[in-house]
Amino acid sequence: MFFPLLYSETHYHLRFLFPRYYKNEPEVLFDFPLRVVSERTDNTLIFFLIVKDADNFPGRISDVKLDIFCHKQSYSIHLSEEIDVNEDYYFKQFRCPINEEWINQSIYIKVYFKLKCINKIKNYINDNYYGNIPHQFKVFISKDDYIYKKNWYRGDVHYHSNYTSDQVEFGAPIEVTKVIANAMGLDWFFVTDHSYDLDDLSNNYLKNDPDLSKWHNMREDCRINDRDKMRVISGEEVSIGNSFGENIHLLAINEDSFIKGSGDSAENWFKNKPENDLSIINDMQNDHNLFIAAHPFDKVPISQKLLLNRGNWSETDFKLSEIKYLQIINGQDIFEVKQMVKKWIELLLEGNKYYILAGNDAHGNFQFMKQISIPFLKLMCRKQQLFGQYFTMFYNELNDPIKGIKKNRVIISNGPFIEFFLDDKTIGETFLFSNAVIRYDIVTNLEFGGVKNIILYIGNIETKRVIQIKDLENNLSISLPKKGFCILSLETKKGFYAITNPIYIEVT
Repeated sequence: MFFPLLYSETHYHLRFLFPRYYKNEPEVLFDFPLRVVSERTDNTLIFFLIVKDADNFPGRISDVKLDIFCHKQSYSIHLSEEIDVNEDYYFKQFRCPINEEWINQSIYIKVYFKLKCINKIKNYINDNYYGNIPHQFKVFISKDDYIYKKNWYRGDVHYHSNYTSDQVEFGAPIEVTKVIANAMGLDWFFVTDHSYDLDDLSNNYLKNDPDLSKWHNMREDCRINDRDKMRVISGEEVSIGNSFGENIHLLAINEDSFIKGSGDSAENWFKNKPENDLSIINDMQNDHNLFIAAHPFDKVPISQKLLLNRGNWSETDFKLSEIKYLQIINGQDIFEVKQMVKKWIELLLEGNKYYILAGNDAHGNFQFMKQISIPFLKLMCRKQQLFGQYFTMFYNELNDPIKGIKKNRVIISNGPFIEFFLDDKTIGETFLFSNAVIRYDIVTNLEFGGVKNIILYIGNIETKRVIQIKDLENNLSISLPKKGFCILSLETKKGFYAITNPIYIEVT
């Protein structure tokens, strides 16, 4: 596993070869949500502490201080308690009051703390990773919840918890993530830990557990934390074989059976062939589970191709597996998101009916991805693949993500809302006439910015061409192809983006 995500496990080493970033200390880090809806948190700012491997490196954390900056004003918050840590995995949640001056503003935060370990006391900012890469947290404090229409529910389809834990990475507890999700304004999320982590012993990621205790415990953890207002649904990111015998990733949501997949785990070098291929899921699909192609268009680095036998999804794979749902958004920047949308539209022009979803592939990271960029040598820090940064939004009477997504009335966004109709038909439905009046509803606010552009994509399957109508007027009469689709996108002046799934066109 050579290209892990946050949080970075820094203690793995070969027999006599230690990483440059190795320390005789536990991994200690603070983290915050990207945004906080004050009415969901009783007007408090939520943040938390995670400590890993303190069973091997016990220590004490003290003198925790938050320096907060907003509108050229600074605020300091001191936490007086001392925290002794001596266990494999420790987490603690904190809350502090939100000042009135922070409402509908971005605040910037640094966390200062002391770590005493092996009789040495060191000062750190935000975390104790090697080099202590400079960064500060940015949290938008929103007074109101997302101001969307009733019965639209927001969530993240691809998230890794602390049950993803191995040589190079670990995630955050499901209980913490539920609190963060609610604070951010989300309504649900899927827990999709790696198949090659879920079959490990809880205390040894290099040995498999025939009883699958981690998988069972993860599912029970999701069940315990699942609520009507915050759905927490168990899943699995399966390493599975494509039509070329390469490892690709599949999200299996609410599936009652464990699907084995360890071909790209790097647990056994040079044993990188997938145990299963996509054909096995044909008979598994039912009304209660959901299978999603995980980041199907992401480019696989050559090193992963050679060492881990990783490959890409193809149109053949989509058809072999009967997959309809593609997680094309995986926490990228807006340029990459638009490139993924372009590839999806190319598939639609071939006459396929695929629906797009958004996730972030976050491994516990809420503000920054702190990644091992060069194994054994270098860590890096960047603002990408953050939990809830992009979300999938579905329409349904109840907060039931699987049922709602399967109705196909779905949009993806990182903030604003957009919905449209062709006469009386809406997203996910099929329109049967050659002319229509298009009507749309949008919602944006101060946080996301005013409307920059609304684009209607009209795809013609017979000509394999797409027409774009920019600066679309509401209640406009439009002509439609005999066979095709319409998609609507919204971009704001602050760079936020939303796009719908199609209304398909089949003129009778």
